[in-house]
Amino acid sequence: LDKHLMQQNPKKLRPIVNQSEPVTVNINVYIFALLQVNHIRQTLEISFVYNITWKDELLTWNPEDYGGINAFVPETASIWMPFLSCYNCLEMNIFKDEQSPVTIYQDGVVVWQPRKKFEVFCNIKVRYFPFDEQICKIQFFPMKHFYFEVLLKEASNSVQKVFYIENGEWEMKNNKVNSYFHTISKSSILEVTLNMERRPLYFLLNIISPIVLLSFLNLFTFCLPDDSGEKILFSLTMLLSQTVFLGTISSSLPATSIEIVYITYYITCLLGSSCLITIASITLLYFNHK
Repeated sequence: LDKHLMQQNPKKLRPIVNQSEPVTVNINVYIFALLQVNHIRQTLEISFVYNITWKDELLTWNPEDYGGINAFVPETASIWMPFLSCYNCLEMNIFKDEQSPVTIYQDGVVVWQPRKKFEVFCNIKVRYFPFDEQICKIQFFPMKHFYFEVLLKEASNSVQKVFYIENGEWEMKNNKVNSYFHTISKSSILEVTLNMERRPLYFLLNIISPIVLLSFLNLFTFCLPDDSGEKILFSLTMLLSQTVFLGTISSSLPATSIEIVYITYYITCLLGSSCLITIASITLLYFNHK
């Protein structure tokens, strides 16, 4: 069967009898894992599983002529494959070394299910950290073909989460898949839109809450007697505590200058108010002993 089909299969031709018509490639996207969101590089590392199907009209047979065989797995290098690329990925040709098997059925339907990990460029906006929401778009297209030769179609208008491994920092929301024509490149584009929302609970408990408590505690400096040395000691202790704590949590804040995180302004104001309280305590003690 393999020998018979490969002899009648010219790999350089698109797998359709009428070469003036496009080959329709249906793609179902399954998200496998969100691995990393890099604020500095403005990239997203993610893993997808694809269910890619098309019909090869040149690879059909009658199972009765071949012992009832209705499907077989050929070498991927011996048949026509859609040369899919990613427009906004760090590496455009993400499938160049893909060795996932391809299954061909008796009616010419070809099923390919690769799984790939890749990095994609995304405009990460962290102004509202830790309550930020990110929208990233990934565009796939057949590099060697125009839209009138190979047509990409979504098998489903949403990203499937059957195999998804939950991420501890980000929650996947409404993810969409759609296809369209790119008028400039004349390519058929399959666009995956990922909508991610940061899980804020960890940052609320470990960053926001301690800062608010320290700033509230700092106000009690004025409850101490003016002639007491503990007034200055208390204000200095609060200032040092905030400085040490903020140095610890700075690694948790997104390190970027494109958009300054709003919470950074709040932290700066708290440090400034602590300094003013310390200066006021020293001034009051000075005039009290003068």
